Amino acid sequence: MCSSDLDQAPPENLDSFRHFDFTPQEKLPFKSLKELGHGNQAYVDKVEDISLGCICVRKWWQISEAPLAKEKAKHRFFSEVAILKRLRGECHVIRLLATYCQGTELGLLHLPLGQCDLNVLLRKPAQERRGLISDDDLERGFGCLSAALQYMHQERIRHRDIKPDNILIHGASLVFTDFGISRDFSELSSSLTDGYVVGTYTYYAPEVAADRPRGCSADVFALGCVLLEIWSVLFGLAPEDQHSIPSLKPYYRHLAEVQAWIQEKKSSENSPLRAFWLQACQLMVAKSPSKRPRMSNVLLRLREEYERQPSVFSSMCCRVCLEKRIVQSTEEKHDELRNTDFTWGSDVGTLLDQDYPTSLLPNSNQDPINGKSLMGLSLSFGFVIRH
Repeated sequence: MCSSDLDQAPPENLDSFRHFDFTPQEKLPFKSLKELGHGNQAYVDKVEDISLGCICVRKWWQISEAPLAKEKAKHRFFSEVAILKRLRGECHVIRLLATYCQGTELGLLHLPLGQCDLNVLLRKPAQERRGLISDDDLERGFGCLSAALQYMHQERIRHRDIKPDNILIHGASLVFTDFGISRDFSELSSSLTDGYVVGTYTYYAPEVAADRPRGCSADVFALGCVLLEIWSVLFGLAPEDQHSIPSLKPYYRHLAEVQAWIQEKKSSENSPLRAFWLQACQLMVAKSPSKRPRMSNVLLRLREEYERQPSVFSSMCCRVCLEKRIVQSTEEKHDELRNTDFTWGSDVGTLLDQDYPTSLLPNSNQDPINGKSLMGLSLSFGFVIRH
């Protein structure tokens, strides 16, 4: 069986999660084929797993003997494993196959491998990009990524580092990966937390950049930025073009320009489906967390549009997401979401309003603030996040 076959069609016996303990003397049953990256104390490579009979991705940590570094690496490993097991590889999320331990080395194996990540894809010439995934499938990914994020939030998981680098291109699909700094908030009353700022600052929501309490709405903002970057390329603008959306990074500093960019594209768009997504992105990157939709609001709106114009909106996502995540999952929430105080048609001026004083936002010429958030300030100024 060739490598591509192994990657595309894993054996049937991979349905259940497995853990392996190896002694220091044992030879690991993995053949490293290609280094894929490293960071946050972890290394990632493409491996052939002889015991499982497939080619997959391995992410592994070499645990330091230094107490603090050891605890940090172990925490990252066990947190990521727990989150991936919770998500069960459903709905455009990587699928955990196995974990292993050998002495000071901890590792996890997952699928899919993917042809490249979204960041690499968007920087390729148009012809080369379309050789990996068609523009139609890339646009269809908007609905799939939205359904995937709704599923994460439904399972009370915040990704916290949504960016093109953490989205894989796998065949005609887009798949979320790298849950290394994700947070499980299932034991909290809401997703709202403070603490040290993590993630990639160019995709920070304003409240994250200001080191204020943040919740699922920060994920919504980051996904909105990612979708806009895809739109920018689909509109024929290379990432380095001065008129492209990436030219406005970091987005939280240039929200007026981002909203103006979207408004210009909306004014000349004739496709109802594309107009929908531009409107959705406009709401997702609102300055105030309370002005952004929940992802369940987005899916509900998609369902309503699909019911009105099925021939137009049938291509909004893959068939599985349409049937399982949009038509079915919004059925019981239909009335509840319709009564929410979220306004789908907010004007641009409202979307640039904020829930807290400008003095608490980072200076436009400074990097994001670091350190602990002052939770008391959020109470004093009535900072509300309904996510």
